Amino acid sequence: MLHMSQRICSTILLLFLLGCPFAYSQVFYDQQFRHLANEGMELIYHQENEEAAQVFTQLKAQYPEPPGPYFLLAANRWWQSYMSHTHLYHKYIRQHLDKALELNKKLSKKEDAYLEYTFFQYMCYAFKTRLHTLRREWWSAANLGRKALPYINDCLELAEISPEFYFSAGIYHYYAESYPSEHPYIQPLMIFFPDGDAQKGLQEMEKAAEVSNFAQVEAIFYLIDVYIYWEKDYQKAVDLAQSLYQKYPENTWFKAEYVRALVYAEQYEKALPIIEEVKSHFEKI
Repeated sequence: MLHMSQRICSTILLLFLLGCPFAYSQVFYDQQFRHLANEGMELIYHQENEEAAQVFTQLKAQYPEPPGPYFLLAANRWWQSYMSHTHLYHKYIRQHLDKALELNKKLSKKEDAYLEYTFFQYMCYAFKTRLHTLRREWWSAANLGRKALPYINDCLELAEISPEFYFSAGIYHYYAESYPSEHPYIQPLMIFFPDGDAQKGLQEMEKAAEVSNFAQVEAIFYLIDVYIYWEKDYQKAVDLAQSLYQKYPENTWFKAEYVRALVYAEQYEKALPIIEEVKSHFEKI
């Protein structure tokens, strides 16, 4: 598991890049697309990544022109990389994102496709930035983050439209205020970014975590860290981590997050049997 300092370092490079949603790009008005995308995402969280890849490959065959299927394929490989702690999947992530950006160029010429074009430009550069951050390639990450900068305001302004956008706006608003306040050397850089509001950001992330939407799991996942490391509300972290653990019992990452929250909350008796579950899993690998 990434140490929290790495995750926060990643976050500050990506203040505006951590969760733009799926719902309002045009292709997602298609109910069949939405159904398959949701099915694949659920398989990812259940750690059935090869099955998820099959779903997204089917999606690519049915929708060869939109960038969406390639973005979802990259998301699947991202979680495999996250879980396995290897660089094995990184080349596939880059390939899928490059293809998504290539297809997205066609949307830039269509007046009625502005939201879809903006979304995929933002999200593909976000994913590329996260990948370079994970590899500690800081200059490449910063450069790609710069390319995503023009799309910040669009995502923030759409937070009132859909619960998915509450997550991306919440992540930005929360860390744009809280992180520079704890790390003064970051403050001069923030003149290039919209103002943050930690309380507003926390409320937005909570809304995204409460309502069923494509970003709900990601919102819960990040809120666990917020409550542990920033808000020091360990019981809220436990409650959120438990919800992921119960919904996705096969997911070793979510198990580990639940253990971490329990330990911070000093609920050691609850943590011990889950530690044994995680230990047993890795002993079988």
